[in-house]
Amino acid sequence: MKLHHLRQQYTKQQLNEASTPDDPFDLFNSWFAKALELSDYEPYAFVLSTVANNRPSSRIVLLKEVQEQ
Repeated sequence: MKLHHLRQQYTKQQLNEASTPDDPFDLFNSWFAKALELSDYEPYAFVLSTVANNRPSSRIVLLKEVQEQ
């Protein structure tokens, strides 16, 4: 089964670091608002991966709250 024709292109925009806000929370909030607007899926779900002792570990995480501290 060939699936390459299902591949989506994710080349809509590039990150221009010169025009990003100084506060990373501002950038996250704007990205997250856009994701909520455009997505039928759950944009607050993501995969968090870490590596310990050369062994990767991944888990699904649901973002429940964002706090600026």
